[in-house]
Order: sequence, then C-alpha cells, then structure tokens
Amino acid sequence: MNTITDDYRALQTEMHSRREEYGAAGGQWAQLVVDVANSVGSKDVLDYGAGKQNLAKSVPSLNIKSFDPAIPEISDTPNPADVVVCTHVLPFVEASKLKAVMEDLKRVTKKTLVVAISTNESSKLMDNGESVTQTVLDYPSWIEYISKYFVLLSFNRVNNNDFISTWLPRS
Repeated sequence: MNTITDDYRALQTEMHSRREEYGAAGGQWAQLVVDVANSVGSKDVLDYGAGKQNLAKSVPSLNIKSFDPAIPEISDTPNPADVVVCTHVLPFVEASKLKAVMEDLKRVTKKTLVVAISTNESSKLMDNGESVTQTVLDYPSWIEYISKYFVLLSFNRVNNNDFISTWLPRS
C-alpha cells in the first residue's frame, strides 16, 4: 500500500536522522500500551510510525514490532497485530495519503488501535521549509475522520492540544 510519496519519505528520513528528538516520544505511552495489551490478553503490538522505536525500548515485556516508512530498517510493510499504536503520526501524514494510511491501519489492527494526536501545528520545519505537520484538525474533526474506519472506545484529552484515544476495528 502506498502510504507516503518518495519525496516526503526523503524529507522525513532526513528529519529523523538530523533531529535526535524527532520521532522519540513513543516511550511516554508505555504504561497505556501495556494496559491496552493486557486488556485484550495479548503481547502482540505494532508501533505504526515508530520513529526512534522508544516505545519498544520502554516495554521489553511486550512483543512490539516497529514500522516507519521513513526509517529504512523498519520500513517493510507491517503484518497485522492485536494492538496497533499510532502516536503523533496522523497529523504528519501527507493529506493525499491520509486515506491510504487509515486503510492500512485498519488492515493491520486485529483488536485495538491506540491513537495520540496533537491538534496544533508543529513548529518543526523540514529541509524544504514546510512544517512537518501536514494535516491540522480539531478534536471533533479527527474523531469524525477516524470513525469512518474504527469505532471509538475511549477518548481522553492530554492537554488543550493533544488527545489519546482507543478504537476498535469497524467491520
């Protein structure tokens, strides 16, 4: 499935290699991911948009597979997993590829999808001068969009601009 253009992949790969903090926040969701995995009785987890793979490093007790199309070592098409984690990824997906990414998330999610989103634009810029944020939507718009593919299970605001949610695959 084509979820990223070659040009954007190159820009994202450069951001990951140049900026130590870029794609490094996955570990902050470790306890939530453990709780979700326990709730579905599985250790089978896919970190979709894994960046620096800090979620997998933070939770060695789970079988966390990492996928990120901008990181060559983990860019192979991922296999489905019981729990799929997609934190701070969707706003950075090219608008023209958002539908393909959502369809791919639906394909790989067997039981539960965990999504974290910031609703404001990032101040980080890519080498071409563009913001890394490709899609800026408010909470209701993100919920409405994701609901086309998944059923909302839980929703929590982290702060004024961020939320974390869990979803079940829509049949």
